[in-house]
Amino acid sequence: MLQHIIKEIEMSLNTKRSLLRISNDIQRRNLVSERLVKSLQKRQELASNINKQIQAYSPLDSLEVYQQALASRQFAEDFLEHRLRTIEMIRELIEDLPEREKKGLQTLAEEGWFFDPEMPCTFLQKIEGLLKKYPEEILSQVNDYCVDHFREQLDNIEKKLTTSYPHRSHLLLQAFSAHRRGEYSLSIKAFLPEADGIFSELFPEKSLFIYRQRESAINNYASKTRSRFLKKYFHLFLLNLPLWMSKSGEDESFSELNRHLVLHGKSLDYDTEENSLKTISLLCFLRYLSLHN
Repeated sequence: MLQHIIKEIEMSLNTKRSLLRISNDIQRRNLVSERLVKSLQKRQELASNINKQIQAYSPLDSLEVYQQALASRQFAEDFLEHRLRTIEMIRELIEDLPEREKKGLQTLAEEGWFFDPEMPCTFLQKIEGLLKKYPEEILSQVNDYCVDHFREQLDNIEKKLTTSYPHRSHLLLQAFSAHRRGEYSLSIKAFLPEADGIFSELFPEKSLFIYRQRESAINNYASKTRSRFLKKYFHLFLLNLPLWMSKSGEDESFSELNRHLVLHGKSLDYDTEENSLKTISLLCFLRYLSLHN
């Protein structure tokens, strides 16, 4: 009976060693707390001590002693089983986050907005899940939130842009001034060329609003960088978003802000605060990418 117990303990320890390897793997990605890892290590030591105690017992020890040892072993196994489930849940969450954030970024962009790092870090993660349950309500709330956010961040964004691009500051200041005066047709027409110019600084001789040039720049960049963080942001430029759709004018129902329709005088109702804030969000987003490029 003693040998059978020892064998079970050894099998249990092998399971615990496997758990530690999983924990260490997750720790290397800096996504599992040190407290959880230390807890697993303490339980490993506990299980090892139990094994040593059982091996030291003689066959003459009472049945009660063996029952106590087995109870301690069961406690350790139950604890580690619970931790294993926790680790698996963390692993699933970690693996799912990039995709959820990517979908959140895309949803914002399809509505004409570009992500600002000053927004809460969980904002992108929540959008996709809520859209599945309340599509119309959530899109409306997301739009209202973005309007409020960029309205509140206006001074801060202006300061960052003029500081980062001093050679453009005189043009940016005039555009922001027009926006504050409510002259949105002027601000939008001023912001859009600046966005194209900043993109060209990121990718020389490439235009943001010419698809083939934009596609070439992004694909070339993606082939060189290993950063999943940056790839999910630059991926937006490969999407056929309303702002730079080339065939939007053929659809009479199309009512989104579109650079081609604005600059060629085909859109007559684009001059709203919301649309001006959307172009500001694009400038903010491009500056953010340039800092990490």
